[in-house]
Amino acid sequence: MANILIEYLRHKYWESADEAESTGPVITISRAYGCPAVEVAQELVARISAEYPQSPDILPWHWLSKEILQASAYELDIDPSRVEEVAAEEGRNIVKDILMSVASPEAVSDARIRATIAHMIESVARAGNVVLVGLGGVAITRQLRRSLHIRLQACVDWRARRLKEQNSYSIVEARRVAQEQEIRRSEFRKRLGGGVDAHAHFDMYLNCEKFTVSEIVDLVFKAAQIRGVIS
Repeated sequence: MANILIEYLRHKYWESADEAESTGPVITISRAYGCPAVEVAQELVARISAEYPQSPDILPWHWLSKEILQASAYELDIDPSRVEEVAAEEGRNIVKDILMSVASPEAVSDARIRATIAHMIESVARAGNVVLVGLGGVAITRQLRRSLHIRLQACVDWRARRLKEQNSYSIVEARRVAQEQEIRRSEFRKRLGGGVDAHAHFDMYLNCEKFTVSEIVDLVFKAAQIRGVIS
């Protein structure tokens, strides 16, 4: 998948001056850890594809998440786990980064990895017809005209119960994981977006406690129509 995505972007965006002016459309979905962003993305793409079918020569609506990390690793020719480490904010600090570069000149810095992830996100967004899940997408794509930015949230107890059902966590452990992951993801969004406060750029906040996945999809779909993201 990673090399296919790279080749598509080279053809569609990176090697085309005209496409550099493309403005999507793109929908980003950020979520507090434990909220059903993937389920929303899958159902939303299915809904858009059904109601707005594309001609064969147009990129169909699709959703991406960790594929961005895999494609970034492919582009940098490094182990995908290294990219995932940086995305999880478990990478080296700046001092260790410098020491590593001295000891191994070919080493790829955290900063270069984040820059590659950001470039990949922007390229995918400009290519259009994509729902991006996580990875600080709002910080990178917020200036694109045809874009919509969604934040899924719920109280930590609701998210902990959901994580407990999906994993072998105790409720105490699930609550701790939810809180720790949210801190890490917030730091990654800030670093990727150059310190930008992503929360200032979301168009919609949706409470997963109050709405089902299908209801959330209905709301996002309608908002996308109103904003001209889908038409």
